[in-house]
Amino acid sequence: MGKNLRINPSAAPSLDVIPEDSPFATPRENDIGSPAEGRRAEFARSADPPPKKPSTLKSAQLWDVVAPPPTNSRKGHLLPKSLQRFHRHRRISIEVHRVINTLGGDEEEDAGRLMKSVRNLTGKTKQKPAPKIEEFEECFVRILVPVKATTKATSTATKGVTNGTFAVAGGIGNGTKGLFALGKKGQPASTATQTDSETDDFSIMGGDDFSIMGGSTSGLSTSEWIGKYKLPLKDVTVNTRDQEACSITTRYKNIDQTREIIFNSEQEAVEFCTMIKEQKELDVYRESLRLKASLGKIKLKKNERVDILVEVVSGFDLPAADLLSSDPFVEVKMNGTLIHKTKFISKTLNPVWSVKTNGLFLISMPAKELFQCYEGVVFIVKDYDKLGASDPLGACVVTAKELYLGKGERMEYMLKPLLGQKDYKKGMLTVRCRHATEYDKRFMEQYISETKTHARHSLESITNGMGGKSTLQSIVTSTTKHEHTAGGKAIKKYKARPCPDPTRKEETEWMTKNQIKDSVMKESKKWLDVGSGKLGRVFVEVLGCDNLPNRDIGGFLGNKTDAFVSLVYEDACVRTDVIDDCLSPRWLPWSQRAFIFHMMHSSSHLFLGVFDYDRSIVDDHDLIGRVSVDLTNMRPDTEYILYYNIYDTAKVSNRKAEGTISIRVRIEFEDERKLLLRTLEPPPPIYVNVKKKKDFRVVRYTCTGSYDTNKYSMKTINSHIEELLSHLQAWYYVEDALKNVLLWRGHFPVNIRIPGKDENAPEHAGFFMKYTKQWKTIKLPIHSFNAFLVAILLVENPTLAPSVFCIWIAWLLVAVMGYRRNNPNPWYKCKSFGEFFQVLTLGTSGSDPSTIVAYENETEATKFVKHWEDRIKKAEEDAAKQYEEKLQEQEEYEREMEQIGEADVDITTKTGGVNIDPFKPLLYPIQQYLAIICDWLRFIKNVIVWNEAYFAFWIVFGSLILAVTFVFVPWTFLACWISRILVWTIFGPWMKLVDIYYVKMLKPLSEEEQQEQQAELKQIKKEATEAAAKQARIAREEKTKLKYMKQHMFGKFITKVPILNLDRFNDFPLPQSTATPYKPKPKSMSELAMEEAGRNRKRVIGQHLVGEMIPRVESTLATEAPTGQPTAHPQLLDKESAGADVSKDSSVAAYAKIGSVVVAAGLVTWFGVPLIISSSQWAMGGIFKYVTG
Repeated sequence: MGKNLRINPSAAPSLDVIPEDSPFATPRENDIGSPAEGRRAEFARSADPPPKKPSTLKSAQLWDVVAPPPTNSRKGHLLPKSLQRFHRHRRISIEVHRVINTLGGDEEEDAGRLMKSVRNLTGKTKQKPAPKIEEFEECFVRILVPVKATTKATSTATKGVTNGTFAVAGGIGNGTKGLFALGKKGQPASTATQTDSETDDFSIMGGDDFSIMGGSTSGLSTSEWIGKYKLPLKDVTVNTRDQEACSITTRYKNIDQTREIIFNSEQEAVEFCTMIKEQKELDVYRESLRLKASLGKIKLKKNERVDILVEVVSGFDLPAADLLSSDPFVEVKMNGTLIHKTKFISKTLNPVWSVKTNGLFLISMPAKELFQCYEGVVFIVKDYDKLGASDPLGACVVTAKELYLGKGERMEYMLKPLLGQKDYKKGMLTVRCRHATEYDKRFMEQYISETKTHARHSLESITNGMGGKSTLQSIVTSTTKHEHTAGGKAIKKYKARPCPDPTRKEETEWMTKNQIKDSVMKESKKWLDVGSGKLGRVFVEVLGCDNLPNRDIGGFLGNKTDAFVSLVYEDACVRTDVIDDCLSPRWLPWSQRAFIFHMMHSSSHLFLGVFDYDRSIVDDHDLIGRVSVDLTNMRPDTEYILYYNIYDTAKVSNRKAEGTISIRVRIEFEDERKLLLRTLEPPPPIYVNVKKKKDFRVVRYTCTGSYDTNKYSMKTINSHIEELLSHLQAWYYVEDALKNVLLWRGHFPVNIRIPGKDENAPEHAGFFMKYTKQWKTIKLPIHSFNAFLVAILLVENPTLAPSVFCIWIAWLLVAVMGYRRNNPNPWYKCKSFGEFFQVLTLGTSGSDPSTIVAYENETEATKFVKHWEDRIKKAEEDAAKQYEEKLQEQEEYEREMEQIGEADVDITTKTGGVNIDPFKPLLYPIQQYLAIICDWLRFIKNVIVWNEAYFAFWIVFGSLILAVTFVFVPWTFLACWISRILVWTIFGPWMKLVDIYYVKMLKPLSEEEQQEQQAELKQIKKEATEAAAKQARIAREEKTKLKYMKQHMFGKFITKVPILNLDRFNDFPLPQSTATPYKPKPKSMSELAMEEAGRNRKRVIGQHLVGEMIPRVESTLATEAPTGQPTAHPQLLDKESAGADVSKDSSVAAYAKIGSVVVAAGLVTWFGVPLIISSSQWAMGGIFKYVTG
């Protein structure tokens, strides 16, 4: 017989297994079950490897004790100590477990990660590399409790469950399996934990908690005893020892509890305290081994601290805990401590958690502690119940290594059952994690503060101007007065609204009409800088409105429209000040009227809406009219003063102007080529959030107008049909173009010089004076010539058909561009193809700023428009007349048939009742389809007529490139040889051989083979469906998270801002609009530096979010001040100002200058110093010779 095996506490822990010949290789049941007093049981696990166990029990030491309740528990307070001291029999053990950590191929699978096998066409699965095995030891203190007498009969069955379901949760890799195992045939493991009623009040690992940790309890449990609590050694502290009694303190969930353990003898108490002390000393070495196994190849910095941002993304295919659905939420635990809990989402099996439902949390701790975590981070999905405990649906584990190495990617985990809980065998949870940035930390700190105080501190999303009076204030407040001059003449003055100039209050409180007119055109004194784009900037100043309708009651008493203007551009929405009681308001330079928008896409439109301000909480601000300003064809370095008619909608035809609005606009591009290339990217979806529903309606009406075409309405359906029919008017333009091409009518103006007699020349003048060359404009039929040339080439070379087709597309768009550029109305002109091509090749258009005077070519433009309107009207009248004639003929025919009588007469009795239209449910889908068709036609029309000039350029450019490419493709050769190959291969006589030796030799598939083939096809379809579903699920997650993040940051009401112009009617400037080259006023160095630093400019961030997990606002700097230079725009300096001669060099030029100076200094030193020395020596020698004579 061998001797008892015991670990030497002074030596390093060995990982060797117990010898097979050891008498304690298999624990003896008599020793464990007998209550032998004063006897110590020492035993060890068998050397035979367990069936795929994550850990094995290496050694343990067991004592019979009496354990009263903790002094700070309920039983410790309620029951007298004398009654508790000797009736709570327990067994306590100190165990050393050997944990097997699997690193490599199986690590993620063992942690619960969803792993999908990669299958090839043969159906085989790729094998993963063999995992790397590492081992370490852990020490625990376990408390065993007696089993109830009523359950002894079932101990045999429960023993198997107990032994099979407990596992060391302190391990990683395979160590996590034990948290989710089930008993035999799905039997809950909790049936094995029915113990006596005198259990401890503080359940360290009790209840349905996942942290009922333990290795295999074979040898420690029999039909009379079972392990209940298991504490890491670091959470057990021996306070004092009084003879056979020891006072220990345990810690769990940041709660310290003290209890008394009474041994059978003082010697056993001393052994227990000594072993605790020795094992704690050994734990230092064990911890290093465990940390090494947990880290793997990761190298931590000294005293490194980690801040891990974790996001509970979503769950899908969750089990239904209720009848048909669940109310899932997630609890996150670490080392048995609840560190985070999401909100529940009602009635869904595919929840998406967001910032609204507490989907984000931060883990901040030393990196070493993170890798010393027993279970990693455990995510438990539960079904919320108002009454009773929430039902667990499953759980998964994210290891410390995954947390540390995460970069924000989606990680999908399969849910596994908790210990003793039902296995639903379905459900997935998606998690993301990464190291938190400083922005993430600030956001989470503010988010947690808001969650605790229930206060929302949203970012500023819309800037409201000042002003706005009540009805009573408008009636009692006078806005005009009359003053008499020295000559007795009365002058009418108007009160400056919303306020006078703060720097000149007395002078600007009351002003004449001319003074207001002059002041309005002056440069604005304060600007609001908004938006997130980086392609350019749009400077907008709202100057005024005219002829607005009165939306208030009591106009005869002075209560008139309180006008303000709302502006929306991409991700920014702003407002002007309110001008009270005025139908022709003017915004003065010191009011809030000037805005700087940052550009993200070249096709973005500027939306302006004029509203009547309403102070009531219930009523909305009344929309007067809106306008969409097209910035596509505007040129930089040009100042536009634009006048527009405003309408309440641009979607339907029955509309009328509700007044006019005037604005001043200027555009600056950071990089024109970058702006042009940005058109190749699809425009991003842009949304604007506001906090109040009143503001939401203002933004929505500004963008889309008052008429909502998304709602079901017969008026909307008729409007869509009317719009579709209106596209037939394009035939008149096509007819005119065909006549011009076929009849060789000139259209391209060319100025040539021809000789002619000068009628004003004197008679005595010479020949060259009498006859001079004069300029004359003629129109050349360029399109006719091109059509003739292309037709000849196509007839002679039919293989050029693909190239001709591409050329025709480019030619069509270029012809439309020429038509617009020949329009006498300057505001209908567009940028040319040459300008865009120059931007693409040279980086800048190089075109001069536009110059358009007021009412330029108004007469010609009116005639041009009237010509086409009359022509279309006449064509429509002719069509209507023909329709009426046919209708009369049909009526006459029906009248004659009525006199004859019907051949088929219905003689049945007619029933009454209400006539219900059976097609009514079909009308709304038809309306939606019509809306989609109209939107596409509007976009195509805008591209063809160069309203979307950037898209039109790329279509022309791409068509020309394809046309040139197709010229070099040997279409005849390809068609000929492809046809030959097909004919000779398919229709040849050798197909008989194919039939004999292949087709007839094919054996029909057996039923099993057919089923396998169908199964493979189904699997392929299933994988494709799963991939598509995953993409849809990811898109849904991103949309949901973006929605709630924007609501959290900017406000709960969301409006989508259209980037592409899809209005039925386009808004063009009125004839009184002007365009002049922009010449900024020269400034001194100090003035320019202060302006670039942001003086008189307020920066408001946009709402375009970038990034994942915690997206941030894509913003630009509020200052233009350069680094290392006095100013970013030296050309704007006054010539007499100090520093005006300072040139703006790039970094390369500056370094080149510095280098040239250094090189020049070196050359001068190298050659000049020796020359100076030799010259000095020669001079001193001559002087010396002269003196010494």
